[in-house]
Amino acid sequence: EDEKDYKTVVHTFEPSKLAAILKTKFSADGKCRQGEAGLREDQARAFFDVYGPNVITPPEKQNKCIKLMRMMFCGIFNILLWMCVLAMVALLVFFQDSSKEGENDYVTPILLTVIIVATALLQWYTELLAEDAMEAM
Repeated sequence: EDEKDYKTVVHTFEPSKLAAILKTKFSADGKCRQGEAGLREDQARAFFDVYGPNVITPPEKQNKCIKLMRMMFCGIFNILLWMCVLAMVALLVFFQDSSKEGENDYVTPILLTVIIVATALLQWYTELLAEDAMEAM
């Protein structure tokens, strides 16, 4: 129970109780002015064996290609745009009038597809640059 209390209300403990939980000692004024302070080597080794190294595990990174595909095909706005492209292609393929062969508009679905892909690529590239900048810090 002391372990749970330590994580939630440590600021309310008396120094002697906190020292017992942390298995260390404090001076009267709370500062280390003489003698040993902190963990001993054997305590640090025991904590290392129990809890592992003192590191924060970074979150797993998503594959760059999967991230690009998600940006290109996911999201409500992109889904709606792709549905428009599919509807235009369906109109051209299934409902074309053979008497009006030259009037079919192939440019609009192609242009819309290029815009969707270019937007996703630009967003993907800027996010990669931002991630690299954050990692460099």
